[in-house]
Amino acid sequence: MKATIKILSLIFTKAVSVVLLSFLIIPSCKTKDKEGDLKSYNISMDLSRSLSFTDFIERVEVMTFEVTDNSLIKDISEIRCYENYIFLSDCDQQQIFIFSKDGKFINKINSRGSGPQEYLNLGSFEVDNFGNRLCVLDPMKGNLISYSLNGEFIKIEKLPSLSEGAYRDFSFIENDCILFTAHNPFARIRIYNTEKGITEREFMPHNSEYSSRSSCRIFNKTYISEEYSDLVYQYAEGEFRPSYHVNLDNLSCSLVDNIDNYEFPENIRKLINSELSDYHINSMNGNSGIIYINLFRKGGGYSFLIDRDCNEFFCFNAIGKEFFPNIKYMDNEIMIGLYYEEGKEQYLKALSEYGFSLPSDEELEGMNPILIKYHLKNR
Repeated sequence: MKATIKILSLIFTKAVSVVLLSFLIIPSCKTKDKEGDLKSYNISMDLSRSLSFTDFIERVEVMTFEVTDNSLIKDISEIRCYENYIFLSDCDQQQIFIFSKDGKFINKINSRGSGPQEYLNLGSFEVDNFGNRLCVLDPMKGNLISYSLNGEFIKIEKLPSLSEGAYRDFSFIENDCILFTAHNPFARIRIYNTEKGITEREFMPHNSEYSSRSSCRIFNKTYISEEYSDLVYQYAEGEFRPSYHVNLDNLSCSLVDNIDNYEFPENIRKLINSELSDYHINSMNGNSGIIYINLFRKGGGYSFLIDRDCNEFFCFNAIGKEFFPNIKYMDNEIMIGLYYEEGKEQYLKALSEYGFSLPSDEELEGMNPILIKYHLKNR
């Protein structure tokens, strides 16, 4: 009898310990999927479920850039920030403008041509934080051109030739490794070793008829998003695998099979106003705690911020459809988007309603494009 009581007491003690331990290890905000399931982040067109602007944004700042004869920008295609520099590419002019972070003009890269130190086409560009240099992709020549952070030419590297297509985006993931995306049906993702000058690994061949005309984009260094897909991949520790997907009201952003009569690249304009796809993801960005996603649905544009821990979201359209952030750059502290004159009234109204200081009329006028810097809260 005593032995039985002792056993029951031991079982009860262990059971209580397990229950107590379970309360201790369950975090207050984290969301979990079942083991083996892919992480899913849920957003909705029901904007009443959206969090507030101030749940994500600490303060807002207007960014203006010095106007000189050499620094007139037509349109901003890409933005990169590094140390005290901000780099702005203008694909219309095929130039990269270099400013200090307070908007003072430093230099510009303007080397379009067929010469040995020139590019035929200005593609994407990145800062090599391992080598303290600025690198520009020339997809027409298949070259990677290196410049100093002040825009002085350093060297040109010839990339391994592709059987079809061209290189698109790239990211420095290690001191001697670059992650590339490419318009290539056999491998849209490539790992390039700069020391050996070779492609070491290849991933993601096209797996369907319409994906042969789709492309992949890099964000947050190692994450890959694919057109016509809500699935996001990540390259880590030498492996390339699915990381998470975004769920918009259980809709699908995949195309139906009947797309033969849609000519590319005009497909996007037609698709977002058709019944062939519920929505189309235009761009994604993110940092260690937040995902930014911009999408089109039936002709309308929507931008979301998603908390990666709590799986809660904020939709900019809850402020007003004219408040369109068009985020071009994002890190753990800030995100930077374009300012549109046609959205000025809605923009100022939103800042006032949320208690942010308002910019002056002089700050919102000028010959160069204006950027909006959103300082992120540490959620």
